[in-house]
Amino acid sequence: DVLRWQPEYHIRKNAIITNYRKTTEHYLIVGKLLCDAERGADWKHDGSCARTFHQWVEFELGIKRTQAQRMMGIWVAFKSVIEEHMEDILEIDFSKLALIAPYVNDDNKLDLMHMAKANTLRDLDGNLKEMNGDVSQDTCGHTGAFEVYHKCVQCGKFSRQGGR
Repeated sequence: DVLRWQPEYHIRKNAIITNYRKTTEHYLIVGKLLCDAERGADWKHDGSCARTFHQWVEFELGIKRTQAQRMMGIWVAFKSVIEEHMEDILEIDFSKLALIAPYVNDDNKLDLMHMAKANTLRDLDGNLKEMNGDVSQDTCGHTGAFEVYHKCVQCGKFSRQGGR
C-alpha cells in the first residue's frame, strides 16, 4: 500500500504544480489577447451593444473589468522579458505578478520578479509598501490614534464615537 501511495502522491503533486503554473501562463496569454483586442477595437466589430471595451469584456466575454485590467497589466509589465525569463515568470503566482505589475519599470523588473518569487504574498505586499514609504502591516505598532465606531441597533448604520 505504501509503495502504491507514493507514486500517486508524486503524480498528484506534479499535476498541481503543472496546472498552477499554467494559471500564470494563461493569465499572460489572456492579458496579451485582451490588449490586442483593445488595440484592434474588437468590441466595435463584434456586433454587441457594448459602448466601451470594458463593457464588451464584461458582457460578451464574461470577465470582470478588474480581472481584465489585472491580466492586461501583467502582460504589459512583463512582455519585454517573457522570452528571456519565461521559466522565472511561470514560477511566480499570478496574484504576486498582479501586485508588482504597477511598480515595474525597466530598471527594477528583474529585482521585483525575484522579490515576488522569494516572498509570500503578505511579505511582498509589505516590501512594496516600504519601498513606497508607506507603513507595512508588519511594522506598524498601532501606536497612532484610534477611531471608535458604534453601530445603531435600529438602523444598523455606523457612526464615530460622539458622532450623530
